[in-house]
Amino acid sequence: MTFRSEASDDYGDVVVQLNERWRVIVCRDQLQMIIQRRDKGTAQRPWRGKHYCTTQKALVRLCGRLCGEVEPAAMAVIHALPETIRLYRPR
Repeated sequence: MTFRSEASDDYGDVVVQLNERWRVIVCRDQLQMIIQRRDKGTAQRPWRGKHYCTTQKALVRLCGRLCGEVEPAAMAVIHALPETIRLYRPR
């Protein structure tokens, strides 16, 4: 089994890419969603967690406030998430 860091481009549980620099993932322990920003450059671990959420409501609020222009289809994915992370089941 290969471990993929939450900070890597090939992390397996990306919920949605919001735009070029922001994405939402589920942490490897399935406890929270993480809003990540892509650092500039070609670092080995380019994604950095900026906010951690356990509810869809907080995720909507933070994405709208922090992430700049978000693709409408990406926001539709966020709005379609269950109310809490414990109800989330990956696709």
